[in-house]
Amino acid sequence: MKKILSVLIAVCMVFSFAGCGEKEKNTDTNVIDIEYYVSLGQMPECGYQLGYDVETVKSDLSALVETEGSEAVYEVTEGENNVLIDNGDFCYYYKKANPEKGVSYIVNYGTAYGFDTGAVIVEVKDALADFEYTEEPLNENNAFFMFDTSNGTVIKCNFENNTVLFVFKDNALCATALYTTADW
Repeated sequence: MKKILSVLIAVCMVFSFAGCGEKEKNTDTNVIDIEYYVSLGQMPECGYQLGYDVETVKSDLSALVETEGSEAVYEVTEGENNVLIDNGDFCYYYKKANPEKGVSYIVNYGTAYGFDTGAVIVEVKDALADFEYTEEPLNENNAFFMFDTSNGTVIKCNFENNTVLFVFKDNALCATALYTTADW
């Protein structure tokens, strides 16, 4: 009986020590499927997506200003080639020559794809580790929507017909952009 009990205790100890070496999987990574949303032309935090009718966006935001008054922001700015619809949280651009194509560029200065403003570049690179992306110096060509394009970095990743940009200043996320690749 003592031998059987000794064997059982030894087996239990072997199994208990075997579990000690296992590493817990990191479940703290970005849980939003960036590839899925970018391919669809969406930012999960945004109410509109690429291709969305610009007149509907204008109408919706105008109605919001009427109901919320000074709490809401809505401004339309026409440039030489593009039109900007700005609601304070998101900037929606469309090509002036092709308004029927809808919104073709969305910029978010807050949380996007689960990354808060101020997230470090390593977090985004880790989330994009399984995909091809480029890292470029920030400039007015890849971030025309930024006032200051000095000393920054842009992480750029293409998924199907759309591209996502993560813009960093001083290694901190300050803007995220999503656009239709063919239009920009």
